[in-house]
Amino acid sequence: MLGQAPQDSVSFGVASGFPQGRTINVYEAQDNASLLAGKHTIKFGGEYQKQRSPNLFLPNNNGVYFFSSIGDLVANNPAQTRLTIGDPHLPFHEKDLAFYVQDNWKLKDNLTVNLGLRWEWFQQAVNLLHDRSMAQQTGPNPFWDTTCRSALTQFLIFPKTLTISAR
Repeated sequence: MLGQAPQDSVSFGVASGFPQGRTINVYEAQDNASLLAGKHTIKFGGEYQKQRSPNLFLPNNNGVYFFSSIGDLVANNPAQTRLTIGDPHLPFHEKDLAFYVQDNWKLKDNLTVNLGLRWEWFQQAVNLLHDRSMAQQTGPNPFWDTTCRSALTQFLIFPKTLTISAR
């Protein structure tokens, strides 16, 4: 309140980022197998992973008020106000899937050739924020001016990731 440095400010009340909480549950199923055929050892398998990570977080949910002076505080004349609206419950979830196959080919006693391929697919849990911001803006009570470009009023969407790698 007195100056620009952090030691010149005074704060009181509940911190603006609380309450918050996180729980992460990961469920995974995987299976691997090997097959011996002559000079070849073929390994293959896959995995499925489901993540559930509900969060509780809404920053500035109680409001944050900035006053330039003690006089402004007494007069209830904030220089800046921050308020947040919305549902603080974020039920993030994600499903991931992967498969692989690998061949270890023993050409000689001292020479083995390894060749493999892995395929992975990942959902993007953060796309929940895009879905919510899009529903808010296209619903009956948009938060932002509807003449603004959607890139300014909606959270970005991340493509589901597909990775193929050779070994």
